[in-house]
Amino acid sequence: MLNKLIIFIVMSGVTGLVWYANLNFKNPDLEKLFYSSLAVTISYLLLKVLLEGLVGRKVRDAKVRYSFRKTTQILFAIVSFIVVLRVWVPNPQALLVAYGLVAAGVAVALQDVFKNFAGALAIFMSGIYRVGDRVEVDSRYGDVIDIGLFYTTLIELREWVDGDQTTGRITTLPNGLVLSSPVHNYTKDHNFIWDEISLPVT
Repeated sequence: MLNKLIIFIVMSGVTGLVWYANLNFKNPDLEKLFYSSLAVTISYLLLKVLLEGLVGRKVRDAKVRYSFRKTTQILFAIVSFIVVLRVWVPNPQALLVAYGLVAAGVAVALQDVFKNFAGALAIFMSGIYRVGDRVEVDSRYGDVIDIGLFYTTLIELREWVDGDQTTGRITTLPNGLVLSSPVHNYTKDHNFIWDEISLPVT
């Protein structure tokens, strides 16, 4: 919580400096920069400091608290992008029409990035898996230790090690795999892992 307050104070200070510069120089770009900085600062205050800081502390379950924190992070990024785009481009439709080919080229070039971001939204909103779950995605088997905006991090199990022992490797998977590959979650309904012990009887 202290880190968030420090970041908010720094953002407020930057916003105040831009406002002071705009007050003295009266530049349209400085005015847009001030409104952009003000909007991002207010979004940070509402979503990260108040919502995540105050409401998140009341959540007892660590997994739910982690998912809640990631969700507010995504919301903050989306809201900030939309507001800043609105400030700098009064008519976004004209921008899309004028730069349609550029936007299409960027979309094709960055399709993996968009796919991974969409996969992250699917993971958080539908609860395909959470931190601590044992999953198998694209023939990769392990325990989820982090879910980012673009990648999921697993601590790898099995492979060359017999049984459900960790191999010591950290595996990073693109979130877009959940949209195109089957996901096996072994601990979604319960916290137990089924295993089998063979007892040869002579």
